[in-house]
Amino acid sequence: LNALVTLLPQLGVGVPVSKAASVCCGSGAVERHLHMAGVVKNCIGYDLSSDAIEQAKKLAKDGNYDGLKYKICDLDLEGFDQDGFDFIIANQAVHHIESLESVFDNIYASLRPGGIFYLDEYVGPNRFQWTDIQIEEMSNWLQSLPEKYTLTIDGARKLFVARATIQEMIDFDPSEA
Repeated sequence: LNALVTLLPQLGVGVPVSKAASVCCGSGAVERHLHMAGVVKNCIGYDLSSDAIEQAKKLAKDGNYDGLKYKICDLDLEGFDQDGFDFIIANQAVHHIESLESVFDNIYASLRPGGIFYLDEYVGPNRFQWTDIQIEEMSNWLQSLPEKYTLTIDGARKLFVARATIQEMIDFDPSEA
């Protein structure tokens, strides 16, 4: 994301961006990062989860991110409530959306002429249903790494990749991948 500071001006968008939007913003980490890095001045984050939006609002207020606003929005059913955006970002979020064509049409319609849509996205099988060979290769790769690179947040070593069932994925997050 830090590369956007140099990339956006090369694409004709001045930084800090005065009118930006974030798709599926969750608790607002991307917007806060972009604001701190000087990429955006004002940004509206949209997300379906009211809990995530409340957390994003609280964190923005607590951190004095005055230019960050957040709104509950189901992008599968409705478009943005504004247009003329200089920059719209979707960071690891679009795989939660079912109506991709409709959402991308709304994003395009919401950009000003020359505005930029930045997409950083998961690409892989639906609901992370990797093949047995892929699981084996990922596990072999993990086992080849030095121990310090395989430690999880709770201090355990991760040496194997497992595949959740489709039902486990749906139970965890029905919109995931």
